[in-house]
Amino acid sequence: MIESIYFAPDIRRNSLEELEESINAKRVKRLILSQKYSTTVLDKANLLKEKELIAFEKQKILLDKALLKVTDDIEKCYERLKKLVDKHDTINSIEQTIEKNS
Repeated sequence: MIESIYFAPDIRRNSLEELEESINAKRVKRLILSQKYSTTVLDKANLLKEKELIAFEKQKILLDKALLKVTDDIEKCYERLKKLVDKHDTINSIEQTIEKNS
């Protein structure tokens, strides 16, 4: 008797319609979850890129400062070397003068 009620045409039609609605609802849920996951992944990737960009900019600033310091140090060394060469030339000139007078 239960089998005859279950297989009645109205119940089968209702069951098929409910099944289709259930399947469609599951598809929509999967689509929504897929969209949420994609959005989350993209947001994380964008955040990571922003962090990497900030870190890169900080490293560039440090590099620029280091390059400026090295350039300044090279200029100071050049000036000191120039003064040393001038002193050497002066000493050399004095020695030559002394040798001529001797």
